[in-house]
Amino acid sequence: MTIPNRSDTSRALAARLVLGLRDEDPDAVLAVLAEADRHPRGLFDLAVAAGTLAAQRVSDDEAPQLVAAALDRLTKGDQ
Repeated sequence: MTIPNRSDTSRALAARLVLGLRDEDPDAVLAVLAEADRHPRGLFDLAVAAGTLAAQRVSDDEAPQLVAAALDRLTKGDQ
């Protein structure tokens, strides 16, 4: 039996987070965040793993449009 390391745990949590977001399941998302928060640096590790997971799926052509859309949302939220 192997013991999962911190990286494996973070990747598994990130996958569960993405599935919860995709399914628009706030309870699943909250459960993942709560689980990550129980570990030292868990939320940080989850953020890095989720960002890495997202970056691996974004093409070079899509990146500028995604950044522009995100910045647009941020600026609209400040108004």
